[in-house]
Amino acid sequence: MPTIELTAEILMISRYCEIITQILYINKALSLVKLVIFSYIVKNIDLCTYTSKDSNEVTYKCLSMISGKFHLFLDNLPIIIKALNILNKNNRIKIEKNIVYPIHSVFALNQIYEENSFIYKAIKDSKNIPDKYFLKEVVSNV
Repeated sequence: MPTIELTAEILMISRYCEIITQILYINKALSLVKLVIFSYIVKNIDLCTYTSKDSNEVTYKCLSMISGKFHLFLDNLPIIIKALNILNKNNRIKIEKNIVYPIHSVFALNQIYEENSFIYKAIKDSKNIPDKYFLKEVVSNV
């Protein structure tokens, strides 16, 4: 009989699988570092103070929303990695040289974010930032 903690972990992994799948469905490819960070942001940031009309430094604004949530991020990191592992083992994603690609893109019925939303703009804008500087910005914000 599964414990409550195990059931909760399964539900969280399932949710992250859904989020990762949708991010990759919309963006086609993303670095592993950015995918981990943005999947955490999509799941844990309930209220976004920015709108899709914002256009300057959207990636940095998006990363500022995780400010002060270091311990919560660390708690979610193993779950995100487990979700990535499950998706990889089931041939839903492919990881090559730090870039994650979708293999079987399935459109999500319950979209987590829209293609014209602020988070979409932030993810798209992040592709222009090298992972080293992106991670540096994450560390300075968390």
